[in-house]
Amino acid sequence: SPESVLPDATQNYSADTTLQFNHFYLVGEWEIQKDKALLRGRGGKLLLRYEASRVYVVLGSLHASRLRAEVRLDGEPLTTENYGKDIWFRDGRSYVEIDNRRLYELVDTRDIYGEYTLEISFNLGDIEVFVMMFG
Repeated sequence: SPESVLPDATQNYSADTTLQFNHFYLVGEWEIQKDKALLRGRGGKLLLRYEASRVYVVLGSLHASRLRAEVRLDGEPLTTENYGKDIWFRDGRSYVEIDNRRLYELVDTRDIYGEYTLEISFNLGDIEVFVMMFG
């Protein structure tokens, strides 16, 4: 994000109009802590332009109930050609359901290694993002 990081303080972050390769962007009200980024406001996003065939993210929630986040690849919902094992579909959209702190497999392009843009949209706050991994 173009804003400077303020550790352990809630700040509104935005994304550049052109996403840089191998950079992630937080959009919305986030608190950057030592071991995670914590979404404090509603309607936050995580954007990432990367090169790989698989994407894994360690996510968590401070809520007692399960939360869903919409996942898009290159601006479109995931498909049967590129969805990870933790993705489910409803009404033409692709989602991940965050039930506890764990590793989620979001994207699997079936060994088609390439350059992609991932977007995760959260409808509620108190979402934890710990780490992203690629394969």
